[in-house]
Amino acid sequence: MTDRRAGLPWRERVILWDRALAAVRALLRGRGLAEVSTPVRVNAVAVEPFIEPIAAPPGLLQTSPELAMKRLLCRGSGSIFQVSHVFRRAERGARHSEEFHLVEWYRVDAPLEAVQDDVEAVIAAVFDALGAAPLPAFDRRDLLDLVAETAGLELRGDEPAERLSAGAASIGLEVVDPGLAVGRDAPEIGGEGDRRGCDDPAAVRDLAAWSSFFSSWSDRHLDPWLVDRGRRGIHLGGFPPALAALAALRDAGRGDGSRLAERFESHVGGVELANGYHELRDPAEQRRRFTVVNGLRRAHGLEPLPIDDDFLADLGGLGLPACSGVALGLDRLMMVAVGATRLADVSLALGAPDVNRLGPRRPGRPICGSPGPVARFRAEASAASPSSGFEGPRARVVATRPDRDRCCRGAGDRPPPTAATRPRRRGGGTLGLRSGDRRRGGSTGGVPGLVRGWGTWPQCVLRSRTISVHWRSPCVRFSSASP
Repeated sequence: MTDRRAGLPWRERVILWDRALAAVRALLRGRGLAEVSTPVRVNAVAVEPFIEPIAAPPGLLQTSPELAMKRLLCRGSGSIFQVSHVFRRAERGARHSEEFHLVEWYRVDAPLEAVQDDVEAVIAAVFDALGAAPLPAFDRRDLLDLVAETAGLELRGDEPAERLSAGAASIGLEVVDPGLAVGRDAPEIGGEGDRRGCDDPAAVRDLAAWSSFFSSWSDRHLDPWLVDRGRRGIHLGGFPPALAALAALRDAGRGDGSRLAERFESHVGGVELANGYHELRDPAEQRRRFTVVNGLRRAHGLEPLPIDDDFLADLGGLGLPACSGVALGLDRLMMVAVGATRLADVSLALGAPDVNRLGPRRPGRPICGSPGPVARFRAEASAASPSSGFEGPRARVVATRPDRDRCCRGAGDRPPPTAATRPRRRGGGTLGLRSGDRRRGGSTGGVPGLVRGWGTWPQCVLRSRTISVHWRSPCVRFSSASP
């Protein structure tokens, strides 16, 4: 019987994976790194914004091998790499999967530029192994310089939430109001409920604002700029301190003591492939950052994640050597190399669900399964109005993450839809949805129904039309055709 799944023939997929894995291992070993393998089930993961682990009692499935590999570095492993399976809850879509392959490596006594060179070499090796044409040379750009170039907004990177929100509004970008509750029952960001999870409410507000700004600017300016560059790769560095995650800070070079994060993203053809840091070595600062993220989780009505005290103890006791590290999404790299448009086109996961092929569901039933406490967002519509142009009793989730959202480690940085944002309708106009709002239909989209329970992982239920939830920008977008 013929397998009717879309994508490359299965024999070809097997050959491609064999060649890609061999190319990655040969390249990194040839550059002096030793391969390691660490457990997939862990007691705690790196606590990062909008990256949700999957429970595997009595622990969690790793979202990245980062903490385990750093503990090996603390014990004198030297420069190491790993090709690992990682898991992130609710990451489903054409370029996202809850399980994927992460190539992660660390170079001891190496600057950030060294692992950027590695990224270019790994990409070139996989392209060559899979028969793809070589890429043009990579460019290296500073994030804040690119914001000024594309949006006309000059930023230092250390603006507090209120000033950043005002600056974003001046150029027409929406940033979540850092003083508003994210859900009807959620504690106010920086309010009394938030202090239970973090004793630095200002840092929580700054993280919320900078995450939202980065998301909105990326949608409006960065993504089109990347697409216009074609196949030319870029390393985007110099992140604001609020988005440092597990990266160290450096002097910004302005002569005023301001600092930026030693962190970069790597993109090819408008697709993010890698995320790297010059690694933070201070256990107290790392604990503070984890705690701030948990404060943001509380503001979104989510339980805090456990903090890996053993990892922090190793940082403070044995000590992490000076090093730079990076994680690269191998599935996505292969997809780009062969010119595919979906991870499913190159995947070997025969039994994995493909959200692009989900069949009809009973009206009102969640498509992605039981949401649990990390999928509090729901959008329901009882019927489409005549002006919407949609009919039928079924609904499908088109996407629950954007094309560019984190394929790798290193801080999701893409906020969920919130009660303070105004979702945009594809093709213009706004829906203006708020938690608890009812829509009667009309010129702003024609979608009657109820929106309730905003939270971190979008989960959509729609009874009579197709809906896609765009994660990185705080918006809900509707499309006229099911995949």
